[in-house]
Amino acid sequence: MKIANVTLNGMNKYGSRLSCWLSDRCRDRRRRPDIVTLQKIGSKKRFPKETFCDIGYECWLRDHEKHYRGVAVLAHRDFLSRPGLPPPEELHCKLPGAAQNEARFLTVRIGNVLISSIYAPVCKPTIAPTVDWLDCLRDHVEKEGYAKRASLLCGDFNVPKIDDKSNGKLKRALKELKGLGFCDLYRKAHPCVTGNPGCTWGYREGDGTKGASRLHLILASESLARRCRKIWLDGSPNLWPRPDAPPLVAELDVEV
Repeated sequence: MKIANVTLNGMNKYGSRLSCWLSDRCRDRRRRPDIVTLQKIGSKKRFPKETFCDIGYECWLRDHEKHYRGVAVLAHRDFLSRPGLPPPEELHCKLPGAAQNEARFLTVRIGNVLISSIYAPVCKPTIAPTVDWLDCLRDHVEKEGYAKRASLLCGDFNVPKIDDKSNGKLKRALKELKGLGFCDLYRKAHPCVTGNPGCTWGYREGDGTKGASRLHLILASESLARRCRKIWLDGSPNLWPRPDAPPLVAELDVEV
């Protein structure tokens, strides 16, 4: 199973890039993402559902009318039509206890795997909403037993490398989430931070260099982390120029 995570800045500007990338990857079944998780999709009115359906994907989404929020999960029809696979089921679209859900969370069960698309609040002007939201995510994931099942938490967690603004509270919140039994697949596969930083966004300067951070993660429960073959950033300069975040793709040896 191949799963790709892509964080956008609204569909008006980035929808065509995403559809071009998916169309190119779907020309070869070996390169095709079976599952795609999206963040910051914006309004449903601008979401090119028909385009993705033409490429071969079924879509589940939670949109936001006023801001670049909203999350989605896409699954290729060929993948969904495998013999014995039960119909996909949307399980959760809100976080209990979160003051403002704002279309930031969506879980779809595909086979026996829980696929979650996550967009944590940006910690501006204060970090409190981000920390509180990540804590709500942790509580929900723990209550629903995600870590004990085959689960993937994919998305933009908005925890920068330099966490001086929050005195480490953001990193603590993310660490506690991972402490439930989740593995950062990219860092597991590429432990050398210097050689493979995996930075996907210039969090402070916006130039993809100084201050760049790995905001976009794929966290896997232990049962899936053991089955990860490889994970990489998959983007061409034409489609994903810096500092735009390229797709993060993981290949897992798993039958859903």
